Amino acid sequence: FSLSPFSIPDVAQQFGIGIGSAGVLSAVQVGGFGLMNLVAGRLLVPSVRHLRTGIFVLFAMDVSSALVPAFPPLVVFRAAAGLGAGLITWVAWSDSVGEKRRFADVAAIGPIGAIIGAPLLGGLVQVGGFRAAYAALAGFSALILLVPQHLVAAPVRKARRVSPSRSNRVLLVALTLFTLAGSSLFIYAAGIADEHFGLGPLAVSFAFSLNAAGGVVATRMELPRVPTSIWFLAIVLSILAVSIDVNALVFYLGMALWGFAFWMALPRVLRMLAERSLSPDERVGDAQAGMAFGRALGPLVGAPLATAGAFLGLGVLAAAGMVLTAIMVGGVEIFRRGRREPSVASLHWRF
Repeated sequence: FSLSPFSIPDVAQQFGIGIGSAGVLSAVQVGGFGLMNLVAGRLLVPSVRHLRTGIFVLFAMDVSSALVPAFPPLVVFRAAAGLGAGLITWVAWSDSVGEKRRFADVAAIGPIGAIIGAPLLGGLVQVGGFRAAYAALAGFSALILLVPQHLVAAPVRKARRVSPSRSNRVLLVALTLFTLAGSSLFIYAAGIADEHFGLGPLAVSFAFSLNAAGGVVATRMELPRVPTSIWFLAIVLSILAVSIDVNALVFYLGMALWGFAFWMALPRVLRMLAERSLSPDERVGDAQAGMAFGRALGPLVGAPLATAGAFLGLGVLAAAGMVLTAIMVGGVEIFRRGRREPSVASLHWRF
């Protein structure tokens, strides 16, 4: 996922297509990711075998992507890669959601990987194109297959029972809108920086590293008295800073704040889901699937404006979606504060 903003402009150039058309790669990749989370959460139990299967699929699809001769098969390979990534992520989140410390560790892995990966992958794209970057990812997956893996023993569920909480459904919709609004602009951030400030892939990669560094800091902080919706509004400011042609410093600051606010908001919403669930991992697959589908739709929603170079309009559209997300999450928080909290032993809430 860290590679997509850098690979999309290069893919567009290499195959002679528009940047909006190349953005389909991100859409199908996260679409596969979301589909796997949706299915796995209903049919599978976390296991090392599923984890290794996901890693092997990533390895095979990255090799295929590095050697692909045309754009259509690349779309297929990235969709399959999304399936593999979805399986890995579902296992990790499901295995950790019941323990706050391990949950924070898993949450931190994404931004830590982006801090390291963004400059490396951005540099690889600049030097050798998208093929070199996919080849590097394939080599990394091969190394991970050699690492011993184990999970905390997970109970086998004979039947899937889901809490009837209506507010959890509101939160799932909010998470989908959250990533849809954000990805409609974020996936084109490298193109925006190039158009506005003439920044190449390597220079832009440091903005993505700042974004990820902000996320790492956020996963290690606790600010319990700050309403969750405030962090969504902080992302609105970030979106406007990234999309407006002011100067490169504002772009970098916007990217950093975006990462911090994103990872302050997301774990809180996931914990809100767990509070009204029959088991901590009940909605993990649904939440990851909803966010993935949002990430898949976002680049498609933003493609017409991105292709036309109307980045300010794209920023306003993304900001509007984020404001709506803030209203939905804030509304659930306010409603729940006005309700008596039932005990864990009597989880029969409707809202």
